[in-house]
Amino acid sequence: MIFGKFQLPAMDFPGGSSRLITILNLQGSTMKRLVLLTTMFLITAIATTAVGSPPTTRPGPDSAMLIGSPGKASLNLYPVEFVAIDGRQIGARDTIWLEPGTYTLTVRMLVRNPPGAQHRPALRQKMNTQIEVVMEAGKTYHVLARYDRTQREGPYTTVLYRVTDT
Repeated sequence: MIFGKFQLPAMDFPGGSSRLITILNLQGSTMKRLVLLTTMFLITAIATTAVGSPPTTRPGPDSAMLIGSPGKASLNLYPVEFVAIDGRQIGARDTIWLEPGTYTLTVRMLVRNPPGAQHRPALRQKMNTQIEVVMEAGKTYHVLARYDRTQREGPYTTVLYRVTDT
């Protein structure tokens, strides 16, 4: 029997060889899909293993809490979402528990209608910036976006607004 470029020897199987022949005679498009799906699965598995998991942990006294909301519009402070830790994507979150350590956080600023931009209706800016934070166990870190209209080139910055005991 010929399958693709390979010739398989004739063999006796319990239940007859017709079942084996039926399995091996997959249509070309079905086989291509199977190969494509298997390849995609392997690539995803390898990429996930190579990147590793972010250093998130469970809440508790041996961890630090990172909060990106709520903002304080009266002080030109706006909420943020955390999207990466040390360059590793984590999906947008506004609260994270981390092991103590130093981290470079990538945050997405969620600025809605800053005071200096009232001439544009319903302005909503979503920009990513980075901030480095040294975190200690038992502390809560509030990271927010600051809008400063006097800074024309870059009016948005990410700030460590407050650190409190958990």
